Amino acid sequence: CGGASRSLLVMQINMPEKGSAITDKVIVHGANGDNEIGGSDLVGGKCIDHVDASSFTVKGCNFKMVAHLLTECGEYGKYSQEVGHCDCGSSADSVHTLESGYTEKFEWKAASVEILECPKT
Repeated sequence: CGGASRSLLVMQINMPEKGSAITDKVIVHGANGDNEIGGSDLVGGKCIDHVDASSFTVKGCNFKMVAHLLTECGEYGKYSQEVGHCDCGSSADSVHTLESGYTEKFEWKAASVEILECPKT
């Protein structure tokens, strides 16, 4: 096996044609522990209500999420924050705690999260 073959295999694993790769996960760090969303539950366009969390981790590069202050994934300016990246060249997890405020920062909790599938290149 040459080096080019291995690189191609890694790219195929990280960029599935449909759905999530094994490495793709959204983790909601809530008051009652972590809730992992992955596998067949990780679908672009899905809205998850009643999240009640301010900290999130997105693993992988095929999905990202938007944390919303409002239920039903309602957009609300700076209280709709994107977490994650679509850069498959980076293996870094995206970890984010929701904060707002101008002079004094305060943590806020999302009521819902929206799963977004990254565009295929």
